[in-house]
Amino acid sequence: MYVKYLVISNLAVAWQHICFRSGMLKLYLKELLQAKGYEARQKDLMEMGFVRFHAKQLLDEDMKSIKLEHLFLLCARFNCTPDDLFNFVPGKSGKLPEDHQLWSLRKDLESHRPAEELKMLSLAELMEVSNYLKSRKGK
Repeated sequence: MYVKYLVISNLAVAWQHICFRSGMLKLYLKELLQAKGYEARQKDLMEMGFVRFHAKQLLDEDMKSIKLEHLFLLCARFNCTPDDLFNFVPGKSGKLPEDHQLWSLRKDLESHRPAEELKMLSLAELMEVSNYLKSRKGK
C-alpha cells in the first residue's frame, strides 16, 4: 500500500511541476475590485459575510484554492464571471500552445485603471461616458 501511495504521490508532484512550468491561475480579486473603483479591503469582504480568515485569504496573492460558494458570492456581488476573477500567469519555461483557452484568462489591469482614468476626465467627457453607459443598460 505504501508503494502505491508513493507512486501516486510522485505522479502528483511531477504533474504539479509540469503545470507550474507552463503557468498558473491566480485569483485577480484585488485588481478587479480596484479596476471597478472599489477598495480591496478585508473589512468589506467581511461585511459581505466572509469570516476574517477567508476575507484575508481572498485578498492574499498566494491563494491556492477557492470554494465554489465563495466564487459564486463574489461573482454575484461584483457583477462578474469566474473568468473575470482569474488571471493566467505564464510559466518561466514550458509554454502552452498559443491557441490554448487559458490564454483568454490573461489580463493586464495594471495598465488599465478605469476608476483612475475617470478622475482625469472633464465634466463634458464624464457626461459623455455616463450617456454611453445609460444607453448600454437597455441592451
